[in-house]
Amino acid sequence: RQEGIINSSQSKKGSAVIRCVGDNHQAKAFNTLMPMVSASIGALSDTVMDLSIMINRRSKRRKE
Repeated sequence: RQEGIINSSQSKKGSAVIRCVGDNHQAKAFNTLMPMVSASIGALSDTVMDLSIMINRRSKRRKE
């Protein structure tokens, strides 16, 4: 799930996810430590919101 990757990217110690690659489906760890920008309509999970900086947007008004 996307939440697992987002949550794993918050610290160096746990910043990896395991995925199968190649024809023989060998397990490989991929580094996920990163800055991230995400947009959403509606609420995200509590764990993602705890690690987020919120920037609320609104529609442009007719006089603007």
